[in-house]
Amino acid sequence: MPRISRIANDTALTNSDKLLGTDVSGSTKNFTLAQLGTFTQANYSNVDIANGANNRIITATDADSLNGEANLTFDGSTLTLTGSGTVSNGLQLTGSHLTLADGVKAIMGADSDFQIYHQPGTHSPDGGTINVGSWIVSDSGNLLIQQSDADQDIIFMNDNGSGGDAIYMTLDGGTKTVDINVPLNVTTDADITGSVKVTQNLRRTITTVTPSSGVSTINLTANDNFVVNLTNESSSLVMTIASENVGQSGVIILKNPSSVGSFAMAALPSNMLTPAGANVNFTTSANDTSVISYVVISSTQALVNYVREFS
Repeated sequence: MPRISRIANDTALTNSDKLLGTDVSGSTKNFTLAQLGTFTQANYSNVDIANGANNRIITATDADSLNGEANLTFDGSTLTLTGSGTVSNGLQLTGSHLTLADGVKAIMGADSDFQIYHQPGTHSPDGGTINVGSWIVSDSGNLLIQQSDADQDIIFMNDNGSGGDAIYMTLDGGTKTVDINVPLNVTTDADITGSVKVTQNLRRTITTVTPSSGVSTINLTANDNFVVNLTNESSSLVMTIASENVGQSGVIILKNPSSVGSFAMAALPSNMLTPAGANVNFTTSANDTSVISYVVISSTQALVNYVREFS
């Protein structure tokens, strides 16, 4: 029998190749590679792989069992997780972005208190309805938005009405001011505890009052300035004052009718106080314009002054 070292190596193994050996009885036998593989798998491999499929990542289900995870796959370039995932020690992304589909939320907090997501829908604050595309929702505590870089700003941009971008508001970290670059519409009361400085004109609107059976009601909660188009009949003024009107001032413009045959003006009501309590001598000429200026000093009194016959 030749020396084993002199026998050439088989570089193309097949299942039918044979090995020489001895069985349990001591007899010399041939064993094929296929037989050895089958025997080893059956007797010495205690690990079972379930749900195996292409690209599935294998996880252990117990000490000697593995499972191909249908919801966790890797095709050599993309790791795909279907369902929820937990990262306990931080997540670092070295690629260009993290993509979340519509309705998939970035949720933070033990009780899901803070969420960021994109999902077209509607929201109904205070009984109204608005269309929403993207959401930032905080359900616990105050929401802090902080810019800590020295002298830098927080800038709010929006569409400019023509498909471009425009800066609407800037929180200026250098000057410690709020710069508003578009018209500001305030639909409710604004409480200002400091002074107000206006470098351009301060424009106030004028509310038109239409008499009802000769009575013109000046509701100071509606505006500061009013114009009353008086009618050819016995006419009078009523001023409605609320506690919130204290300190308010403005003017009431009285325009006489073009026909004055039945036109007359009654005395002012008791909550409109004139200098020395004098009765107002109203002009009753056709098309005359007169002005009552006023300032509210209490919820029941306004100081007024009458100037007639502007022409």
